[in-house]
Amino acid sequence: MEKTVLLLENVKKEYDKDGVLFPAVKGVSFSIQKGEILALVGQSGCGKSTLARMISGMTPVSGGAIFLDGERITSEEHRLPERRWRELRKKMQLILQDPRAAISPRMTIGTFLCEPFLCFSLCGKAEALKKSEALLSRVGLDRSFLDRFPNQLSGGELQRVVIARSLALSPSLLLCDEPTSALDTLTQAEVVSLLCGLVREEKMSMLFITHDLSLAAKIASHLLVMHDGEIVERLSAEALLSGKAVHPYTRALLEAALF
Repeated sequence: MEKTVLLLENVKKEYDKDGVLFPAVKGVSFSIQKGEILALVGQSGCGKSTLARMISGMTPVSGGAIFLDGERITSEEHRLPERRWRELRKKMQLILQDPRAAISPRMTIGTFLCEPFLCFSLCGKAEALKKSEALLSRVGLDRSFLDRFPNQLSGGELQRVVIARSLALSPSLLLCDEPTSALDTLTQAEVVSLLCGLVREEKMSMLFITHDLSLAAKIASHLLVMHDGEIVERLSAEALLSGKAVHPYTRALLEAALF
């Protein structure tokens, strides 16, 4: 039996607007097994990014529970100490849509990549630079990028750097929130291929969040379709491409997608 890396049980998020509770995520439950790529699909505003932020600990939940590698990491009445969250971030990395938002424009790529090694006291600066060079190599970039600044890189190159940093601490789970939507079609394909290859090599798990149903079907074994804060359907990529979607919303997404 495969190990469960991530488990969500009836996870909810409500926002208070002038005394009125607005439900953004309505009782979501699912699991991801070791080595699995699961896609979360839905239109903008359906709650996908809010869900990713709750899993990563950036946004508190309003109800339900989240488990990482069998450990309960968050619930409405249970919040781990920040020291423990710091350790958990070794296991779980979040890759966002805009890589430029992840890096200070005043920071060289080398400094950015060295940070995880130095912050967790894993090695000295010289060794951290060697490890950073190796990370760049894994994502198809050479050591010359270590001395460059973010504004000297293209969007695709910068996203590769962000992916490289996400691998520094050997996480068991990658949370990818629309990581390719800001890239051109060719670069998007290259980054997706890179991510999937790294997941297979490292035996990691990945939650890939996207509004692109066709992209999700190409990279994930199973898809969760989210609409208005709820998971309305779970199906395999094969079932989706075979026209076996049941929910009307999934069918509408499928009709709008270009395969």
